Amino acid sequence: MNTPTRPGTRLLVVDDSKVSRRLAISLLSKRLPDAEFLEAGDGEAAVAVFQQTPAQVVVMDYNMPGIHGVEAAARIRALDPRVTVVLLTANGQAAVRARAEEAGLHMLCKPISSTLADQIAALAPVLV
Repeated sequence: MNTPTRPGTRLLVVDDSKVSRRLAISLLSKRLPDAEFLEAGDGEAAVAVFQQTPAQVVVMDYNMPGIHGVEAAARIRALDPRVTVVLLTANGQAAVRARAEEAGLHMLCKPISSTLADQIAALAPVLV
């Protein structure tokens, strides 16, 4: 399912695993061929990348060195409250779900798959 995105639509993919970032980008780029993809390897880098080049959607791992995904998402949302953040994590514990829900984040459980990529792509701004 290809979704035509608005010109300039960016997705920031944040994960400390380069393999996970590449897999997510590969699956998402098939669904959002007009989107630009940015990467960061941890929460601090994600905030820095977002400050330089804001994205409309952030796909964020929870467990990373330094600050965790919910904290990084909060910092990014402080910069732009309109950003959509998807917490994509292998940590499906109730406490993490509660943090994500309280922060207004979408939460999906790893591993990334075609089905999850479809769900994330549906959150991207589309051409109208």
